[in-house]
Amino acid sequence: MILLDIGLSGDKDGIEVAEIINKDFKIPFVFITGNSDASTIKRAEKTKPMHIIRKPIDENQLKAEFEIICSKLTEKP
Repeated sequence: MILLDIGLSGDKDGIEVAEIINKDFKIPFVFITGNSDASTIKRAEKTKPMHIIRKPIDENQLKAEFEIICSKLTEKP
């Protein structure tokens, strides 16, 4: 699983990188983002992430988010 920030510096943002991951590698990924505006989230959801973690996030919330992610990883299709 890849933990991928939407707000990357460089030529591509995290959503564009997710599109490449889906196309070329088929590795599950989770977005983490401080960009929680509706248009960014909608664009991110189109890439079918396992989960989206919104910043800021405290330690207890992060643990809860990872429990959700781990349960998704162990689900049978």
